[in-house]
Amino acid sequence: MKACVPTKLLLIVSLLLSSFGVFGATKSKGLGSQILIGKVPGRYLKGKTNTKSHLASVTILKGVISEVKPIAASAVKGIQASAKLPVVVLKTGRKFDVIYPGLSDLHNHTKQNSLTVWGAAHGQFGNRFEWRKWNRYTSAVSLNMNPWIGEYGKVVNCAAFRWSELQAMVLGTTYLQGPSSCVKEFAISHVESGDGFLNDSVDAAGEPVVPQLNVAAPTDIVYPDSFRFIHAEVSPLVKKGNSFSEALEKVIIGKCPSLKPEIEAAFEKSTVALTKKLDSAKKKYAKKKNAKNKTSLVDAEYNLTREKMLDGEVLKVIKSKPKLKAACTNVHPKFERYLSFVHSGIAGKIKYIGHPRKAAIIAHLGEGRRNDPYNMLEFKLLQDMGLAKKNFNLVHAVGVDKSGFKFMAKNGMGLIWSPFSNFLLYGETADILSAHKAGVTIALGSDWTPTGSKSVLEELKIARNYIAKKGLDSIFTDEYLYKMVTENSAKLVNHEENDPTDGKHGMGKVVVDAMANLVVMAERVSNPYTNLVTSETKDINLVVVLGSNKYGNVKNLKQAEPAVKYEKLPAYLSGINQFIEKDSKGNASRPVAGIATPLFGAELKAKMTVLAYAALEITDLVKKFKSELGTVGKAEKAALKEKGLKSGDLTKAKKAAEKELKVEVKASLPSIFASLMTSELVQNLKPSDNCGFKEQKGFVFQDSLTANKSKTGGDMDDLTRFKNATGLNLDRVVDIQKVLGTLLMTQSRNMFFISGGKPSDAPNYYPSLFSCNDSRYTKRLSEFMLPDAAVGDEYENNLDYRLNFRRAQQDRHDTYNTKNPTKKPRKTEPHRMADSYGLEYDANVGVDGY
Repeated sequence: MKACVPTKLLLIVSLLLSSFGVFGATKSKGLGSQILIGKVPGRYLKGKTNTKSHLASVTILKGVISEVKPIAASAVKGIQASAKLPVVVLKTGRKFDVIYPGLSDLHNHTKQNSLTVWGAAHGQFGNRFEWRKWNRYTSAVSLNMNPWIGEYGKVVNCAAFRWSELQAMVLGTTYLQGPSSCVKEFAISHVESGDGFLNDSVDAAGEPVVPQLNVAAPTDIVYPDSFRFIHAEVSPLVKKGNSFSEALEKVIIGKCPSLKPEIEAAFEKSTVALTKKLDSAKKKYAKKKNAKNKTSLVDAEYNLTREKMLDGEVLKVIKSKPKLKAACTNVHPKFERYLSFVHSGIAGKIKYIGHPRKAAIIAHLGEGRRNDPYNMLEFKLLQDMGLAKKNFNLVHAVGVDKSGFKFMAKNGMGLIWSPFSNFLLYGETADILSAHKAGVTIALGSDWTPTGSKSVLEELKIARNYIAKKGLDSIFTDEYLYKMVTENSAKLVNHEENDPTDGKHGMGKVVVDAMANLVVMAERVSNPYTNLVTSETKDINLVVVLGSNKYGNVKNLKQAEPAVKYEKLPAYLSGINQFIEKDSKGNASRPVAGIATPLFGAELKAKMTVLAYAALEITDLVKKFKSELGTVGKAEKAALKEKGLKSGDLTKAKKAAEKELKVEVKASLPSIFASLMTSELVQNLKPSDNCGFKEQKGFVFQDSLTANKSKTGGDMDDLTRFKNATGLNLDRVVDIQKVLGTLLMTQSRNMFFISGGKPSDAPNYYPSLFSCNDSRYTKRLSEFMLPDAAVGDEYENNLDYRLNFRRAQQDRHDTYNTKNPTKKPRKTEPHRMADSYGLEYDANVGVDGY
C-alpha cells in the first residue's frame, strides 16, 4: 500500500529529495600514536628466523611505524611503566598475538557487497559479457540493487560503501580497492583515494618529496564493441612499428584529410599553453624549492611531451561528432563511436601510465575462459594501445597465455587473482603457475559478494585449497599466499616500503617508516604465514588504521584508551528477515503488513486502469456494462464501442497512465524511505549473535558525519540531518544494517515487478556482516574446493554442470538454426564476439573446450 507520511517526517523527505549528489572520498589525516607489544614475523626483524614470529615492540608515531624492536617477555612491564605513549599488550590467553601488515584487497566492487552469493553461478560462462547479458543475472543483482541505491539518494549510497568497509575490516583488510564515497574518516583506507599513504615534505637529504598520483582503477579497459575499430584499422599499423597515437593519427588523417589543419592548429595551441606553464613552473621552483612547486614542475615537463592524439585540445577536435560526420568518409562502423565516447578515457590512461608520478592502474582484462578466442585477444589489444607497461595490473587475466605472462613479467605488470569469482563464473582461473614461472607478481582480490568472497582472508582459503588440489603447494606456499595480500599488493600499486629515507611511507610491511595499517591475529600455529592464511574472523584481535585502533577485542581497545566508546560486534539484525512473506518454496513473495511500499503489482495495475478509463471517459459505461455482461473484458469492449473507440485506444491510454504512475512512484520513494526508517518495525530491531567469540569485539565509535558533507549546493549536512530526523547514525554498524537490510529485503525492483522483476528473485534473507552468522554462505564457501575429488565439492560438481549447461544451450541453437536456415543464426555470446572480431570459433569446442 502507498504510505501516508506524517508531518514530522517532512524533514527527512526534504533531505532525500535533495540527495542525489556524490560525496568526496579523501580522508583527513587522523593519525594515531601508540606502542603495540606482540609477536612480529621474523621477515621484519634482522637476524630472526623467517618461519617464526618473535616478541617485539612496535612504536607508532602519527600513523607511521617509527620502531620495530625485538624484546624479551621480561621487558614488557618496564615498557608499560616508562612509555609516554599508550601501550597495548596483545595476548590471547597466555600467548602473545602476532602483528601483521593490514591486508590489501586489490579488486572489489564495493556498492554490491550486501548481496548474497549468486545461486545460479556454477562455472558455466565463457566470458564476462555472457553472464552480464543473462536475464537471471539481471534478476539476481541488478533488479535487487535498484532502485534502492540510485533512487533513495546518497544516504543509502553512503550506507552501502560503509558496509563494504566494515565487511573488509572485520576480516583484517585495511586497504580496499573499489569505488567509494561518504567514507571519509570512517573505517579503513582506500587504494584509489590515496588516503592510506603519507609523504613527508622533504626526504632525508632535504629534497622536496613529489607525491604520486592516486591509483587509477577503471572497471574495464577494453570495450568490445568500440574496439572492433581499433582491432581492424589501428592495430595493423601498430604492428608495423607505429605508436598507438601515431597509428590512430594516420587512420584519422586518412579518413578525414580536411581535419588535418585543425588538428595541427589545436596541437600547436596546446603546445604554446603548455610551454607557458612549464616556464612558469620553472620560475616558481627556482624561487621556492618545495614539494608543491616541484610537483608542478614535474607535471609541466611531462605534459609537454604528450603525443598528438593524446593532447587535450586535439581530443576536442577528434571527439566532435559533427566534425567527424562532416569530414570523414569510408570509415569503420565503430570509428565515430570510439573517437566520440571511448578515446578520451583511453588517452588519459596512456598518459597516466607514462607519467613520472604514476602509482598504478588496475583494470579487468581477459576475464573468462583461458582459451576463449575473444578473451585471449584483449591482452593483445592492451599491448597495441601501449598500455602494457610497468604498474599496469590486470584483474583476472584468465585469457593471458604463457607468452603474455612473460611479456607482463618483463614489463613489470602485475596479476590480481580472484579465484573464487573465476570458478563460480567460468569453472577455471588464471594460469598462475605460468604466471609464477614467468616472474609475474601476483596479488589477491575478493571481487564482490554476488560472485566472490567477503574478503581476501576468505579468498585465501579458496586459493590455498585450489593450490593443494592441483599439487602446487610446494611452489605456492603459505608464505607466497601471505605476500599476495601484503607485500605483493604494495608492489603492484607502487607503494611498497623499501627506503626509509625517501620521505614516502609505504604499505605491506611491519618495518620502520611503513604506514601503521596493521592487523593483529591470535597465534594458533608457530609459522606466521600459515597462521595468517588459516585465520578466521574470531582470530582478528585488533585492526589499526593510520595508527588508530578501529576494531578488535575490547580489552585491547581499552588498553589504548580506557574510556573508549565502542559498538559491540557481531550484531546481526536477523529480524530484518521477517520483513517479507515467503511462499511454500521459501522464496520472497511480498513485504509484510506494516512495511510502507510504493504502488506495485495489482494495486498499480488497478490505478492504471482507473486513469485510462477516466482519460477515455468510459468509467461509468464500464460499470454499467459490467453489471449487464458480467465480465470486465466484455464491459470494456461494449463501452469502447458506444464511445466510438477501439481496443488500441484503451491500450494507448493505459500506457500513458503507466508513464504517469512511474513518475508518481519515483516521487514517492523519499516518503517511503522516511516512513520505513522511522517505523517501529525498523526502530525496534534488536541485534543477535551466533558467532560465539570467546572475546567481546568492538568497533570504536566514529564521528565522521560532518566530515562527509556534500559538496553540491546548499545541502551541506545530509548524514547529520538524516540522524536528527530518524535517530539512525551511519557511523554505527547496526544503523547501517537497518538502512541496507530493510531496503534490500522490501524495496527492490524484483519485489515490485519492475523491469521484468518478480518477488521470487528478491533476497529471502539479509546476509550478516560476519560470515559466522551466515550459515548458508559459510556452507557454500566451505564446500567449494575440497581435497582431491571429494563428494559434495561444488567445484567438481560445477564441471559437470558447465558441460551439461553449454551442451543444452548449443543444442537449442543448433535445432533453431536447422529449422530456420534463412534467419540470423543463434550463437552463444562468446561465439558472437569472436565472429565480430573475425576470430575462428568452433561451436563444439565452445561446449567442452576453450
